[in-house]
Amino acid sequence: MKLVKKTFLIFGIIIYFFISCNSNGRTGSYGEDELLIGSISGILNRYHFVSKNINQKYFNEILNQYFEILDNEKIFFTKSNYDEIKALNNLASEDNFGEILRISEVVENIFNVRGEQLRVTLVNYLQEPMNYDEDEYYDTSTKNRVWVATEEDLLKRWKLRLKNSVETELVAKLEENDKIKIGDAKFKEIEKEARENVTKAVKKIFNELISKKPRDYFNAYLNAMTQIYDRYTTYFPPVDQETFTSGLTGKLEGIGAQINKSDDGSIEIVSLIPGGPSFKQKKLSPGDKILKVGQDDGGEMVDVANLTMNEGLSMIRGKKGTKVRLYVRKISGAEEEISIVRDVIVLQETYARSSVFESGDSLYGYLYLPSFYRDFRNGVARNSSSDVSAELEKFNDLNVKGLVFDLRNNGGGALEDAVKISGFFIENGPIVRVRSSEREHAPLYDRDDSVLFDKPVVVLINENSASASEIVAATLQDYDRVIVMGSEQSFGKGTVQTSFDLNQINALKRFDRDFGGIKLTVQKFYRITGKSTQNIGVKPDIVFPSLSEALEPIESDFPYDDLLAIEFVKWPKSDEEKSLYKDVIDTTTREIAENPYFDEISKKVKLIKKNREKTKVSLNLRKRLQEREEFINKMNQLKVKIEKPFQDFVVQVDRKKADIYGDGWYEDLAKDIYVNTAMKVLSKVTSN
Repeated sequence: MKLVKKTFLIFGIIIYFFISCNSNGRTGSYGEDELLIGSISGILNRYHFVSKNINQKYFNEILNQYFEILDNEKIFFTKSNYDEIKALNNLASEDNFGEILRISEVVENIFNVRGEQLRVTLVNYLQEPMNYDEDEYYDTSTKNRVWVATEEDLLKRWKLRLKNSVETELVAKLEENDKIKIGDAKFKEIEKEARENVTKAVKKIFNELISKKPRDYFNAYLNAMTQIYDRYTTYFPPVDQETFTSGLTGKLEGIGAQINKSDDGSIEIVSLIPGGPSFKQKKLSPGDKILKVGQDDGGEMVDVANLTMNEGLSMIRGKKGTKVRLYVRKISGAEEEISIVRDVIVLQETYARSSVFESGDSLYGYLYLPSFYRDFRNGVARNSSSDVSAELEKFNDLNVKGLVFDLRNNGGGALEDAVKISGFFIENGPIVRVRSSEREHAPLYDRDDSVLFDKPVVVLINENSASASEIVAATLQDYDRVIVMGSEQSFGKGTVQTSFDLNQINALKRFDRDFGGIKLTVQKFYRITGKSTQNIGVKPDIVFPSLSEALEPIESDFPYDDLLAIEFVKWPKSDEEKSLYKDVIDTTTREIAENPYFDEISKKVKLIKKNREKTKVSLNLRKRLQEREEFINKMNQLKVKIEKPFQDFVVQVDRKKADIYGDGWYEDLAKDIYVNTAMKVLSKVTSN
């Protein structure tokens, strides 16, 4: 099972339920946070695919997940801290949510006190050169770590962690210049620089930690409360809810700048989004630092050094047409106040992209869909099925001979769009089957007899193709409509999520506050054959070796199961067409196996996996350099980089699209061996 650890927008369907939940009637003496806990608990137990009893086991699960969120490396809490918080947790119950509030208060106090102590001690520790000849080891795996007994033990763990970080920088520097020898003058120079870089990183960690507010620790508990059900069930505080929604819709209201918290506490401009307010105004530049933020009311500006990243985001973002004031230190060192009128930012990387490949007199379509986007709050807004429909119409007008439909790294999205897009390629019939915890529901159908695109199609997938993208790939594969090419399997997520706007809950409406929302798993989906994609994903007809196979696998939240098959009519093919397709699949499979590039990819994957199994890192610098040199030499023997575009197919560059996509997108496309191989398959099945 090859699942990958990565953060996605993975969900099958998003529906905003405007529900009337009053936390089991608790409205009298309960405060807003207790009502929020009760409301989330009630929603989870009423709607989640898995039901849980609210008992001590339930609260113990939450607490364990809470510690995973706060301190999965076990570098902040001691065993006595854990025991103290567990004792409070033992007092929590469905009728006593107040103890949960005390838990977040105690956690905040521990982080504040210990954070300040550790920051001072560790920064001092990094001021002096380290002994790189000691035979020490640092275990990068946190899986089997236990809580240490004392603060002194915590400090030892931190020192090993920081020494590992310094040596990681040193190894990189020494690899760049093999003339530098351990102990010489140049080594002492880069050693000091490495410690200074790690010091900056440490300051950034602790500045962010100490700037956290009680609300952040409470929100972390709410997240733990949702995540014990499954990894896709999540609580979104207001700012995170906005970010989540923008990922789905491709739009965000703000100044149009990518930002990051700097180690000095300021907010640094990383990049400007083309077409956004900051880009058009030309007063902000990457590298500028925001020191203070104020609104258009002329009030006092707020020092961002005392804010968390989410608080800073919340102040900078805002409704279209409103103004934000930023006190900025420019790269030159000059400081000035800049006012920016917020606007709607279009995140172009969210949307479908297309191109045309040319080979002789033949044209082939290429369509990349990064997600199944849809704005459920706006029925006339842009969505993925409408965009795909428009692109297919363009391909028909160009009379392309076939299409490569690229769903690699597509983490999912709206089930509605997955059903519609699948229907573009078939006459009619069932697309996907869904069941809740109680029963199987009627299949979702394509009921339109028309076929929008009837020519040969190759669907590209990889380990990061999940949820809705797996539905499309699996459906079209089951109908024998397409050839699926890709990694050994797709992600393997066979569940459906929905979103609840917590501000619509009656018990919470009376408070003047944005409570955010939650996303939770409510159903599982199945292929029309009755088979599930859960855990096993979609198996391609033609398998590519892929470097992403080397990523660390994660465990599934749900077991595999299936349903009885239902009837459906496959895409009609003559015996001659069936024979051609089989020959092309067999021939391409052999060609991939014999291709030196793919062979080296397979060897590289095995090498990376083997190296990753070594979680104990030597902190003896000479030993570490020797081990690293051996690994690098083996990797360097595998030349997998492609420098030049392939000559079999020429990518037509649309200058208008290039201004949106960037020239680099077309250049990368021309050198993509997976796309090039898929185009070869298309040319073979359309050769007659």
